[in-house]
Amino acid sequence: MVALNSISALLECDPKTIRQGKKELTELELDITGIRQPGGGRKKRPLPLNTVE
Repeated sequence: MVALNSISALLECDPKTIRQGKKELTELELDITGIRQPGGGRKKRPLPLNTVE
C-alpha cells in the first residue's frame, strides 16, 4: 500500500483513482494488431527529372 500512496501523492490524486486504473488495465484485453490501416500515411513524392546532372 505504500507504493500506492506514494504514487497518488506524486500525481496529486486519490489512491482510489490509482487503484481503479490499475484494475482497468489488468482487465483490459489489448489489441496488439494496432489501429492503423495499411497504406496510410504521407505519399512519396516522385523526384523531378532534372535533378540528376
